[in-house]
Amino acid sequence: MQATLRAALILSALAAVAGCASSASKDTASGPKYTAEEKAAMTEEEKLAIYNENVRDKDRVTCTAQRSTGSHMTRRVCKSAEQRRVEREAAEDSLRNSRRLPAGETGGN
Repeated sequence: MQATLRAALILSALAAVAGCASSASKDTASGPKYTAEEKAAMTEEEKLAIYNENVRDKDRVTCTAQRSTGSHMTRRVCKSAEQRRVEREAAEDSLRNSRRLPAGETGGN
């Protein structure tokens, strides 16, 4: 069941990214065509590789194994380069903002 859920999450992430990549310079509609049986026989990695061959660099998806805080179980998280960049910038902004002193404080004794 967990594998099915993981596959569904990856496919939905790929579908979401494919929707965002509809304006890609490489036309995803001109990519390879596969029958339903061929698609069902492919592994998640094969599907991801085919997708990545047909999109711009910023829309390419990579997957990593991540652990939630307090858990020993890993989960596979797939994101595009653009999604990772946006998350990294948001984390950097948050860190930068957390270091700022409240108005009126000088930081001295």
